[in-house]
Amino acid sequence: MADKPINFSEHVQLTNVGIATESISFANVTLESENFVCVREAVNGSNSVVIVNLNDISDV
Repeated sequence: MADKPINFSEHVQLTNVGIATESISFANVTLESENFVCVREAVNGSNSVVIVNLNDISDV
């Protein structure tokens, strides 16, 4: 059997870097290149965009 063409691995759970669970959906989360995850959050009536650097998880 041939190797899988794509290797999947979990780099971070968004809730562990402070993203609200209700903000995690296909409508609010995008992958920008292979390095960044962008999340649109609406918390307590305040909208914001969070960018998570997958190369440096502490850089949120």
